[in-house]
Amino acid sequence: MIQARLSNGHIVLASDDSEFGETPIFCFDASCGAEVIFVPSTGMKSAHFKTTGKSESSRHRPCCAFYRPLSIPEMISKIADFQNEPDILNSAKNVINLNLRSLNPEYEKKSVDRTPADNKKKNEPKIKEPNASPKSITSLKGVVNLLTMNEPDLLSSIHFNIGRGIEVPLSSVIVSQDKAHELLWSDQILPLTGYFVHGQIEKVWKGEKVMLLQFAEVKNTSFKVVIFEKDYCHFTYKASQLEGRNVVAYGHLRKNEYKGNISTEMIIRSNKYLEFVK
Repeated sequence: MIQARLSNGHIVLASDDSEFGETPIFCFDASCGAEVIFVPSTGMKSAHFKTTGKSESSRHRPCCAFYRPLSIPEMISKIADFQNEPDILNSAKNVINLNLRSLNPEYEKKSVDRTPADNKKKNEPKIKEPNASPKSITSLKGVVNLLTMNEPDLLSSIHFNIGRGIEVPLSSVIVSQDKAHELLWSDQILPLTGYFVHGQIEKVWKGEKVMLLQFAEVKNTSFKVVIFEKDYCHFTYKASQLEGRNVVAYGHLRKNEYKGNISTEMIIRSNKYLEFVK
């Protein structure tokens, strides 16, 4: 945990120059309230906060985001709760450039002439600082790794640069399928970006012109992923590989209304727009 709360609810960040003295510090998750201590950095680990577990008051509660590892739906929900808090939303911000142009099958990456020195630098291993977030993400797998390999307090500080200098909180574009449905049908969709939606594929139907991946219903909302015939060559998964699997899908949302029934659809173009998760 690299962020925690003071008794007045203000957010504090663990760093080498932090000095808390006898000031009481509490878990980042306000629903928990566990007492934590500040641990300075060592050669192996950066500065952080932790519980001691020496008493009931210094242990995370079951409702806490740090009590146990969270599933992706739980993490999405928690981050949304955190980023709705003004104190958290206005605290330390980590901005990640979101550039997913390479998912498009028709995207052609510009080649760059490299010198031998450039190639050597490119092949050197990149060392990630503890608790650091990437500066840019260019794949759906990168987004899933971000969600599954980082703590909730770090994720709550992340905003995506979606283009034209527009920055949005992570929780505004990584959403549950019922939230995606709510945003779409209340006309609150962001115009410049697609959405990352988690769900379980319940049924796959493939026809001559279109393929549908029907997600299991959540809170009575219908959600489908759509692949058109022109992209069948880029989307090669079979029904047996998809049905029953949990996924994160990325794409733009659209409304569908048929015989009085409304549903939310996402159009994707290749395997790269779908990532399997646990």
